[in-house]
Amino acid sequence: MPSNIILILTDQQRWDSLGCYGVEGVHTPNLDRLAAQGIRYNQCYVNATICTPSRASLWTGKHLPGHGVYRLHDVLPQDEILFPYHLREAGYDTALFGKLHVAGHMWEMNYRHRFDGFNTYEWAPDPNAYQGCDTAYWRWLAIHHPDILERWQQDGNRIGHIRAEAHFTTWAANRTIDYIYDMEGTHRPFFCCMSVFDPHSPYTNYPAEYRNLLDLDTLPELFAVDEAFEHRPIAHRLERSTKTFPDEETLWENRIGYHAAIALIDEQVGRVLEALDETDQADNTIVIFTSDHGDMLGDHGLTMKGGFMYDACTRVPLIIRVPNGPTGHVV
Repeated sequence: MPSNIILILTDQQRWDSLGCYGVEGVHTPNLDRLAAQGIRYNQCYVNATICTPSRASLWTGKHLPGHGVYRLHDVLPQDEILFPYHLREAGYDTALFGKLHVAGHMWEMNYRHRFDGFNTYEWAPDPNAYQGCDTAYWRWLAIHHPDILERWQQDGNRIGHIRAEAHFTTWAANRTIDYIYDMEGTHRPFFCCMSVFDPHSPYTNYPAEYRNLLDLDTLPELFAVDEAFEHRPIAHRLERSTKTFPDEETLWENRIGYHAAIALIDEQVGRVLEALDETDQADNTIVIFTSDHGDMLGDHGLTMKGGFMYDACTRVPLIIRVPNGPTGHVV
């Protein structure tokens, strides 16, 4: 039987956020172990530094001119085929839990892409249900954690810390684990994408206790935060002239929240890997971990993402574990 495939896709995660990349202060034991069991790619660069075009490239296998998506909420043309469609045609069962974002959120809420190829499609673009979108995560909250749903509806991104068992990352992992158990013994190969929203801004919704997993004294520091702008592209200068740049304390808190969110991601990845072991499917499952682009986090005097051709924004982690493949290998 062909190998199963699990793609774990994060949002806005820069390369220097995992211990296996030689970064201190972070807490990523499960992802570090996954890298030790497989292949870590040291120079993985995305096709675009914002979500929609980057994800359109990932799902279609094309560069931006090939699929025509250039801006944040452009819509991937309906004649473009996403690779799960080909996998399903080849006999795979296919599932998505979380964010797709090959088009604007409102478009994706109302229309599925004609060639997305997912048998199971539990769509949720973000934990805050962008502009009132009906999402699988909010439907789950309504049943299991109605108090958190009420807080999201009242406070939006100002909600603050979310307890781990009600977090978007945990929901996506739970549904992925349920799917792994459902596929046990079916004798049908599967492709499953666990697509989480973090460590995306606003950096404040992580479970509070995950901050304690970090070594704050050795976390990566801001890089070139006071670099001059006169010699830089107009996109950089416009960014600084149209946005209020956070003060040093806020930037540092953003970094802590960013890495605390990744610590939760790491824990949930560990649960998914454990489910593969418990169902005896690990030896027949390719596991891929990566992200759609990075985050400036204050480096070079810039925040979040955009037309910023620095490693912080363009370079992402990529780990692939292949059954009976190389271990501890770096490409």
